[in-house]
Amino acid sequence: MSTIICRLRFFPVGIALLLLSACGLENEQSAAAYGQLLQRSIQALNEKDQFAFQGMTQVVSQGVTVQAGRSFEGYVVGKDRLYIREGLNAGKTAQSSALKQPVLTFRRISDEWAPAGEPMGVISETYRQWNPVTKLEELANLQKTVKLDHEQPKRSNEQVLRIEISEKDMTTLVASGLQAQFAQLSLERQLEQLRGRGVARAELGQAEAELRQVLSRSEASLKEMLGSLKAQGIYTLWVDRTTKLPRRLTTVSELSYLQDGNQRTETARAEYDFKDYDKEHISGTIGTAP
Repeated sequence: MSTIICRLRFFPVGIALLLLSACGLENEQSAAAYGQLLQRSIQALNEKDQFAFQGMTQVVSQGVTVQAGRSFEGYVVGKDRLYIREGLNAGKTAQSSALKQPVLTFRRISDEWAPAGEPMGVISETYRQWNPVTKLEELANLQKTVKLDHEQPKRSNEQVLRIEISEKDMTTLVASGLQAQFAQLSLERQLEQLRGRGVARAELGQAEAELRQVLSRSEASLKEMLGSLKAQGIYTLWVDRTTKLPRRLTTVSELSYLQDGNQRTETARAEYDFKDYDKEHISGTIGTAP
């Protein structure tokens, strides 16, 4: 139905109601079509044996950038192996970054991505949460609204979807991620790392007491945050019109919560660029696949 007709006014009441109902039906059908396009794009990505990606994250708290430009890169091979590391950041040379930023490998087992080697605590969990496959697949089970985004710049062969996630589901998603990261800060894990560094047994006792205090305060802070947390999420996805494959993804999470009794706001943003879908072999630019 023409959008011009939908905007016409001054019809007799019966006709006007009929037209409004038809316009509403058209909008529902469009929303359903865009939701189907999102699912097709996620499916097309899952059907690819391999692809590469680059990304960047940024966190702004109370209007101040607290995490600026953490870049990362990686690739997926055989649909079930993920290789990822943090990329070059400001002030680091390629050589120093290569030495300090390990390549982590994850394997997909029963729809879960788990470290293939020795877990590296918070680093492993952070890298796992950067996985773009997880980011997109999470959308399948979230309450959301999907529509075309006409404001974003795009190529002629792309469509841009704006995905608005319900506050309830986004809050649950963010809380789950925070709890998973905190779980990596266990006392025993911290002590194991100290033992691995050769800390003397006499010093471990003092370190354990201090760690208990730190973890206790952190746990109390997390509990306060989760009890007051509200999150809103908007994802923007650029989809190839022909292949339906994702070309670019941005995620924006707006958080509000209490910290030491004070209301705080935070914005977390991530950007992903997908590439190398058609390459027969993805060279180990960040590490060599076994």
